[in-house]
Amino acid sequence: MNSYNTALPLFKQVGDIVGEANCIYRMGLCSIRNNQVDAGIENVFKAIELYGKINDKYSIGLAYTDLSMELMEKEGFQEKAYEYKKKGDEIQKSIQLALL
Repeated sequence: MNSYNTALPLFKQVGDIVGEANCIYRMGLCSIRNNQVDAGIENVFKAIELYGKINDKYSIGLAYTDLSMELMEKEGFQEKAYEYKKKGDEIQKSIQLALL
């Protein structure tokens, strides 16, 4: 987590939205693994918002899918996990259809 905390301000400073989003996204997943679930979810959604600014649908879909996988492990979050898995699957399917 320290690496992400060090890198995040640097990505912001140079205006690297992808780097910023990736750091926040990974920080969110780490938080969930460390039982800071609400803070982790919040960070993943901040990353999704940044991915949306650059129209990175692949990363948005991946973030939803990874978030769902992490939440499956947490008691009381299974319903949300299924919701996010469905959202991630829908996004990934739309990307596949666009490539046909």
